[in-house]
Amino acid sequence: MTQQAQKLGNERIVYTRGYQLGGLTKRELFAAMALQGLISCPMFNLTDDQREKNNTNPPLFFSETAVKYSEALLEVLSKTNDNE
Repeated sequence: MTQQAQKLGNERIVYTRGYQLGGLTKRELFAAMALQGLISCPMFNLTDDQREKNNTNPPLFFSETAVKYSEALLEVLSKTNDNE
């Protein structure tokens, strides 16, 4: 992850009225949203046979995948911010 994307991801979410709570970073929010989508999609649900064959722990797999999607989004957003 580039330093610029990391910096963007570490920014806290600022609400529309301009105040900021000590809550989620952009990276955490994007990862949570990606995780929600992954879990809700039946295509990504692994059967017991698939889990045993791939030795996969679904919660860990989906969490790691969500973070990867979050980081990829931050990379693209950091490049977009450069072009403005």
